[in-house]
Amino acid sequence: MTLGSVIKNYPSKLSNNLTEAINSISSGVLLFNSSGSLLFINVAAQSMLGLGKKSSLNSPLLEIFFFSDAILDVCKRSLSTGNAYDCYSGVLRKTDKADINVVAKASMMDSVSPILLLELIDITKNDTLRDERFNSQQQLNKKIARQLAHEIKNPLGGLRGAAQLLDRKLPNKELKKYTDIIIKESDRLTTLVDSILIASTKTEKRNINPHEVTERVYELLKDVTPDNVNLIKDYDPSLPTIYVDFNQVVQAYLNIAKNAIEALEKSGGKIVLKTRVERNRVANFSRVPMAAVLSVMDDGPGIPDDFIENIFYPLVSTKDSGSGLGLTIAQGQTERNQGSIEVQSRPGMTMFSLIFPLVGARA
Repeated sequence: MTLGSVIKNYPSKLSNNLTEAINSISSGVLLFNSSGSLLFINVAAQSMLGLGKKSSLNSPLLEIFFFSDAILDVCKRSLSTGNAYDCYSGVLRKTDKADINVVAKASMMDSVSPILLLELIDITKNDTLRDERFNSQQQLNKKIARQLAHEIKNPLGGLRGAAQLLDRKLPNKELKKYTDIIIKESDRLTTLVDSILIASTKTEKRNINPHEVTERVYELLKDVTPDNVNLIKDYDPSLPTIYVDFNQVVQAYLNIAKNAIEALEKSGGKIVLKTRVERNRVANFSRVPMAAVLSVMDDGPGIPDDFIENIFYPLVSTKDSGSGLGLTIAQGQTERNQGSIEVQSRPGMTMFSLIFPLVGARA
């Protein structure tokens, strides 16, 4: 039995026992009339939102949830249609500025007059555990990568040394072109291992507008993008600055955009370079109240389900000719700049997002 089916009348007519019961539950409960004015708020919701009971009563829905378009949307849809809707949203409390994550459930109550019931379920602990598991997995991946680098570099050094000795003793100069190939390829692979798997953590950071990054990548790609691929810009012009190493972030964003182009080379389609400011996002395993999100979206076939969980691992690629290192590079460079990469994918829509805390916005 739902809470909405139990409460039949206006909050002012709630029995003392029922009011006490609603105040004792851990979920936040708010009731609004048909015009969106607050009629009732329980203790848990007061704590979640940093609101006082007396000062918040009769407050409009828009004023209480100004920070969450998602919560406002499900409430408006429920008021309009009478159906139940839910969403995920972040909440930044006014009192202690601690951010929490909630599932918001909106539904209409069966009562004399229309009443909107909004339930807020705190899932912050679940998200924290998920982030911790992801962080642990990432640290393990880096350890494996360092070991892999060590194992690759040792035989490469021996291979190069043997090729040099052989080159000195070859009587036929025509044969030396083969030892030159061995030496050059060994050097190339050594450089690749150094730059990808055991890259330096040094960065040259400065405050930049995120559009410096997206514009540089757009300029690099516009003349090499196939004719059947449409490269589109969708920018939020109000983006504040981020504190990053410009060249590293450009390389990370460029690698992702190149992957999108390769995904559309045969079928054609469109790629959108998108920027937005978003609230309550995770950047480098820390939740921040405000973040700049630089996304690359394409309408290609999507990433297979059996690859999506491992897509950032070294040497994992969906392409037969791919090295499986492009996303590994992008992830490392993003994390060195206190950012994170997220991916969403389904047939017809793949989106990689680089998430960076806004300057001065870290919690």
